[in-house]
Amino acid sequence: MTRQRRTPITFAPGASTLSDAGRCPRRLASRSPTRRPLKPSRLTPGFSIPRSKSSAFPSKASRLSATSACPRTQRGRYRWLSDLSESFAAILPFGIGFLAVDGPGTGQAPIKVSEHSDRMLSAVIDYAQSRPEVDKTRLAIHGVSWGAYWATKMAIVERTRLRGASAQSPPVDAFFQKDFLMNSLIGNREYLFDQVPALMSIIEGANNVEEMAAVFPSFSLVKQGLLGQPMAPMLVIGGVKDTQVPIDDLYLLLSKGDTPKTAWINPQGGHLGRQVKVWPDPLIFKQVIIPWLVNTLQAENAQAERSH
Repeated sequence: MTRQRRTPITFAPGASTLSDAGRCPRRLASRSPTRRPLKPSRLTPGFSIPRSKSSAFPSKASRLSATSACPRTQRGRYRWLSDLSESFAAILPFGIGFLAVDGPGTGQAPIKVSEHSDRMLSAVIDYAQSRPEVDKTRLAIHGVSWGAYWATKMAIVERTRLRGASAQSPPVDAFFQKDFLMNSLIGNREYLFDQVPALMSIIEGANNVEEMAAVFPSFSLVKQGLLGQPMAPMLVIGGVKDTQVPIDDLYLLLSKGDTPKTAWINPQGGHLGRQVKVWPDPLIFKQVIIPWLVNTLQAENAQAERSH
């Protein structure tokens, strides 16, 4: 009797692929703003899992991915999801699958952003671990910008279920302060759209700048008492010249927790560490993110193979 190999998987909150049947993922169950866990039973996100060479069944691998920063039109949303899936396709040859989902407040996410919206992503982990083709002991999460906030928070609150978390320009503390909102986010020219109205549309209880300034500090991982607690290993990516997320937030994150972190900080980079004609998104994905995730999810396998 042969033993089916299980695949590690990466998951990205903030984006979503089409389901196996070519349909959009269904919504998670509840829209309640309480801390109560969301049930994963109605969640049908899109999976991309590599096929095993020895059978028709996919090998077991896992990686969750969370990447959302702003609401998008339906057409723009699916372009974003398509781009995300195309980037993560590079991880499939390593025997690692990926799952992409809408982040809180975006796309088909059932809840807006609140202090406890991470429970939605906990439901995604529940769902991933319920799949027989997924190795539930090898899960990682990736997040971009606002999605990187969720990736960082999940590295703390779900550290026992995540092998690692990669985060590009994660907001941590200073980003959520009124001073940064009023002086850096309002009228920000690095962001393609009008950033503050975009953020207000995904945040629970933020209908104007005053309400946003009042609720924003509650998202700080420092104020929530999370930063400094034990956390999963992390890859932290950013640019010193980022005007959307203060680089000091990344430096603060790197100095906290109980495990060493890997940092990729571009001195000439802007948001997400990007640098025009030098470090575009695809190159960062290929040379920085994918290798780190592969090493993080396959380290145990590689060590076992060397011992035989």
